[in-house]
Amino acid sequence: MRKSPYTAEDFKASKPEVMGLVEVLFNRRLSTLLTRLLVRTPLSPNQVTVLSFLVILPGVYLLSTGERIALIGAGLLIQLSFTLDCCDGELARLRGLSSPFGAWLDGLFDRIAELALCLALGHALERQSGDPHAYLYSFVVFAALAMTHIATLMNAAAFGKGQLAESASRGLLGRLAGFVRIPPLKLRNYLRSGIDVYLMVFALGAVFDQLMGVVYYFAIVQNLYWLAIISMVIKQKK
Repeated sequence: MRKSPYTAEDFKASKPEVMGLVEVLFNRRLSTLLTRLLVRTPLSPNQVTVLSFLVILPGVYLLSTGERIALIGAGLLIQLSFTLDCCDGELARLRGLSSPFGAWLDGLFDRIAELALCLALGHALERQSGDPHAYLYSFVVFAALAMTHIATLMNAAAFGKGQLAESASRGLLGRLAGFVRIPPLKLRNYLRSGIDVYLMVFALGAVFDQLMGVVYYFAIVQNLYWLAIISMVIKQKK
């Protein structure tokens, strides 16, 4: 491996501007360690994206078995995959290689991985319980994810790529931000249930063999999340 030509400030600047609380406290700490190693290799950001996808595939299979030891391995691979998914963007920003195609490829593999995880979750629950209707849980989880992405696109269509700054500073969120003394936009990012959060839910649910807990999370929290996004869009448009 070559010696890294980048400084600590370079690695800090390679982080995205918008990060959730799970990213700040956990995922980005791990990804920085991995990026320090990857930047010394000839791997391109897109190759790291593909590597991230290849890592999650055995995790999907292990999850689908529903077996206790296999579920632990599944959880670890799911988390490792997302850490690598963070690294590709950091590597691209460090090397000045960010591109629309790289963002498209990253999003494509993320959506395929989400669908695979949902199907694996349903299969695992069917094997554990013997309930032939367990695959309906896959639909519940995937529908919550699909609506989250649709709501996010509605947000972008209505306001561009911004974070609804005006909405974030008013109403209940603004009052809560004042109470906990966190800027409204930062609080909004901390409260979001993005890919960093819901993949960790999958990972923890697998490691602790709480697969129905994963279903409950998506059925309740994730659905409330995308409904909140839509309500903010409608309120702001009015």
